[in-house]
Amino acid sequence: MKKTYILLIVSFLLVLGVGFGNIFLLNKGVSTLFGILEPIEECIYKEDWQKAQEIFHQYDQEWRKQRKLWQITIDHKETENIEVASSHLDAAIALNSVDDAILGLYELRHNIEHILYIEKLSWQNIL
Repeated sequence: MKKTYILLIVSFLLVLGVGFGNIFLLNKGVSTLFGILEPIEECIYKEDWQKAQEIFHQYDQEWRKQRKLWQITIDHKETENIEVASSHLDAAIALNSVDDAILGLYELRHNIEHILYIEKLSWQNIL
């Protein structure tokens, strides 16, 4: 009987640890991606399309690294939404369209931020 309680406690702590570790890694990944996306907005408003494209390339490389982990821990539909938004932003930058690029950037930010919302530890997500 004592072994059963110990096993239950260890299992609970393991699940809790993995959950918090996942949230920590997602937070770190979102912060990294947002840090790369911020200068893109400035470049778009300045209409510095070459620099925006260079920074987007950095974002894309970082996203490819993050995506590998995220696909393990979150719904694939969410990563697909980020992929689509990334494509919209890339196309808008290539077309030198300020309005479309800003729209694509905000869509991308929303989809990335949405990951934190759906993965955070809350009663709404537990129930």
